[in-house]
Amino acid sequence: MEILKDTRIDFLRYRRWWIGFSCVVMTLGVLGIFFHGRLNLGVEFTGGTQTRVRFAAAPDVERLRADLKAEGLAANLQSFGDATERSVLIRVPARA
Repeated sequence: MEILKDTRIDFLRYRRWWIGFSCVVMTLGVLGIFFHGRLNLGVEFTGGTQTRVRFAAAPDVERLRADLKAEGLAANLQSFGDATERSVLIRVPARA
């Protein structure tokens, strides 16, 4: 069984075009970072703690936010997974 019959593909024929295209895309990426201001770095690069918490009943995310704020934590909370999991992802940045 032969899937491809003619496998003589001239990849180098358009190499200059693809190199130019790659340079344009990289330049746009660098300019986008420069004009946007900064990268949105995750907890892996900025430090801090990320925790996934499961609850027995559906959690009230707004109440959790208020409770963490009352404790002095600038936490980022979001529902995690589907509704049956009842999980919340909590990210707390490192304190300086």
